[in-house]
Amino acid sequence: MMHRSQAVFVDTGAWFAAFVPSDRDHARADQWLRQNDRPLVTTDYVLDELLTLLLVRGERERALRAGAALLEPHSLRSRWLICTG
Repeated sequence: MMHRSQAVFVDTGAWFAAFVPSDRDHARADQWLRQNDRPLVTTDYVLDELLTLLLVRGERERALRAGAALLEPHSLRSRWLICTG
């Protein structure tokens, strides 16, 4: 069983930086996510906020890719879980 102290919560800003190469924190977020070996936790609200933010900023294709990467069963999801409402 995973203890909460072992998991890392990933909020909208970190996901955004990881998916958007032009974000000032992209390199650090990408590197941290690649090197991290702790379980990641996020929420359905965070995913909604991320995808909405990408769409509002004119990043429709990136929003589609991010959604697929975060929601497809055989993608990043093996390394994290979604907490809902």
